[in-house]
Amino acid sequence: MDSWEVLRLGDRSCLVKYTFDDTSYEILVTDYERIYGERIDAKNLEIRSKALNPRLSGSPSDFLAHIARKLKERETDSTISTDLVQKSEDEIHLIMKTQLRELPFQWEFHCHQEPNKELGSQMVIPLVVMVGELLRRQDELQKIISKKDREINDYKMSGSQVSRKTLETVPFVPGSFTKTMNDSPMFDGQVRGFLRVFEQYGCQELYKQVMKKRAQIIEQLQEDPSWEPLQGQSSFPTSSFITPTRPKSATPLTSPQMGLGPVPMPDLPPPPSSAEAEKKARERIKKRLEEEAAKEKSKKKRKKVI
Repeated sequence: MDSWEVLRLGDRSCLVKYTFDDTSYEILVTDYERIYGERIDAKNLEIRSKALNPRLSGSPSDFLAHIARKLKERETDSTISTDLVQKSEDEIHLIMKTQLRELPFQWEFHCHQEPNKELGSQMVIPLVVMVGELLRRQDELQKIISKKDREINDYKMSGSQVSRKTLETVPFVPGSFTKTMNDSPMFDGQVRGFLRVFEQYGCQELYKQVMKKRAQIIEQLQEDPSWEPLQGQSSFPTSSFITPTRPKSATPLTSPQMGLGPVPMPDLPPPPSSAEAEKKARERIKKRLEEEAAKEKSKKKRKKVI
């Protein structure tokens, strides 16, 4: 599923994310407090399409392709209108009106409220992970800048000068930079217009990478429950941090509210005994120390050759 996108509805807004294939789609909508979703297959899509657009005929794949395309074009195509209707406390309808073959075309996404954990799984925790990853990258960039400052200073000590005064820079001071950013009017603007972050390609791409990485981690945990957790963590919270991926043999994901049956969840393998886990941990630590020692030995040999 793609990253979250901003859906503007007059003076209101919400976030949506969706995925389409030739026979079905899945969509999630959030008003920042609750999360709603719908998963629909070709059979139910054909039934709803006939009810909403009796004058139009076509295959489910044609309708799905049209709906997906118009969702993407909603910000640039003036013929597309969208509205969000609260049907009940736990159901909303996202209504999209456009044209198909020069005839009016309407589609309604019937979204039911998802369990509370979905808001954490799809939004809160990924965004927290993104903040942590951005801070890590910021720290790495500051290290690179500091090295560049030392390199520039070395050039100056050797008598080198910049060709133009406008190219000269002052040494980077992380504390001063942080204070300047905190006092910047743009910080205030970022807080007021927080939705802009979901319209930036870099943010959307990072969200996709975070979700992909989480899926890889849970797959590793399923294959080896004794897999070492991340540094600084005593355990890896699979139940709240990551929604386990479904095995290939599992029934397709369906929505209880749509009457298509419950969502099957895989059984996680039983955890190993503490003695076995401790033994594996010791082996991993021993292997890591041996690798580090080999690297250090290699570095010393290279220095001698130089």
